This record gives sequence, C-alpha cells and structure tokens, in this order.
Amino acid sequence: MGRPKGSKNKPKVIDASARIAEIDREVENYAAQVVELEDQIAQTASILSEQKASLRAVTRTIKNLEKEKANLQDAAEKQQREQEARRLVDSFLDSGNSLDDLKRLLS
Repeated sequence: MGRPKGSKNKPKVIDASARIAEIDREVENYAAQVVELEDQIAQTASILSEQKASLRAVTRTIKNLEKEKANLQDAAEKQQREQEARRLVDSFLDSGNSLDDLKRLLS
C-alpha cells in the first residue's frame, strides 16, 4: 500500500522574521523599563542621601541641645548651692556669731 498524502508530509515553513521582530519589540520594551527603573533608583538614592544629611544635622543639633541643657542644669544647681550657702552664712552671722566662729566650725 502506498503512503497517503497529507499535511504530515509537507515541510514546515517557519516565519522567523515575524518572531524575531516580536522579540526585538519585547527587548526594547524591557530595555525601556530598565532605563526607567534605573532613573527611579537614582532619584531615590539622591533623596535618600539628602535625608541622611538632614538626619545627621538634626542628630548633631539634638546632641548640642542636650549638652547645653546639661550645662544649664549644672549651672542652676551650682547657683542654687551658692545661694543656699550664702543664706546659711547670713543666718549664722545674723544670729550674732562672727566670721571667726564660722571658720572654726568649718575647720
């Protein structure tokens, strides 16, 4: 028996140029997306660096203010101690004692 003729026997013709063109379009689209994403990353990186600089400046300001606060508290405590000492000396002198008596008590 002979072999039947049909589509199985036809050589397949591949239209490569159409598929190549389609692949080229896809590559161009993805390349454009890559460029866009790289631009976004660059913008985000510049924003991040600006925000880091701001953070460093704010942190430095906070440290300086905390130091100033501590210095002011120390000065206020020292002033309060001095006022208390003066008040005690004045009350001691007002009670009729002399500076010599005070010196003897402190020694």
